[in-house]
Amino acid sequence: MTALPLPPAPAKGFAGLFQGVSFFLRGFKLVMPGGGLFRYALGLVAVSLTLLVVMAVIAWFVLDALLHAWLADWLSGWGSVAVRIILILLAIVLAWLLLGPVNALLGPMFMDPLCRRVRERYGHPVPPNVSTAERFADSVVQAAKNAATSLLIDLPLFVLMLFTGVGALVAVPVRAVNNGLDLMEYPHAYRGMARRERFAWFRANLWGIAGLGLAAAACSLVPVVNLLVTPASVAGATVLDLSVGSARQVDS
Repeated sequence: MTALPLPPAPAKGFAGLFQGVSFFLRGFKLVMPGGGLFRYALGLVAVSLTLLVVMAVIAWFVLDALLHAWLADWLSGWGSVAVRIILILLAIVLAWLLLGPVNALLGPMFMDPLCRRVRERYGHPVPPNVSTAERFADSVVQAAKNAATSLLIDLPLFVLMLFTGVGALVAVPVRAVNNGLDLMEYPHAYRGMARRERFAWFRANLWGIAGLGLAAAACSLVPVVNLLVTPASVAGATVLDLSVGSARQVDS
């Protein structure tokens, strides 16, 4: 199979932001049916669906029972309907917050094969140079970081965005950068990049990372399409990583 041509590395400024969006679109094309990597995306789709169903069941039965015990006098007629709608929305939010840490823990199982296949499609098949224990330890650290970020940054920003227009102005760029940083962890962890090197890489390519994260966050709001956002984002992040690496080789 002929290797796909690598796009140029993202530039600085808004041009790099739009290039970051294009990397996400490239990843989305790869994981769509007919793109060659759809079967690698199915495992991540199954994880997302399972997490959403589990959280919906918890919200419907467990939280519903607790609220009926605490607010029995309020839960009659339209009050009961309103509470159930709120519980469903709460389940979606909780699933969204948990998806990052869960995906990080499952990275060695689902993300690494996807990163490997993307590299092969672009003519850069590099086996992981980390042991299984090291890769698992990295996934635990990443999951803990994602969980802390979700609770301390994403959740407050989500609440702020719901109630204030200023919150939306703050939440969108912060979420874009944070989302992009989380996504780049997968190709970097796959090839065993040290965390100190990752920080320097992030600083040098922040605009492209933000564009990738912005596109992923926007598409995650579209029903059905959002099921493919995670594999598309990881594929796009891998292409972005390859493009930056290729550009450095040319410059050197």
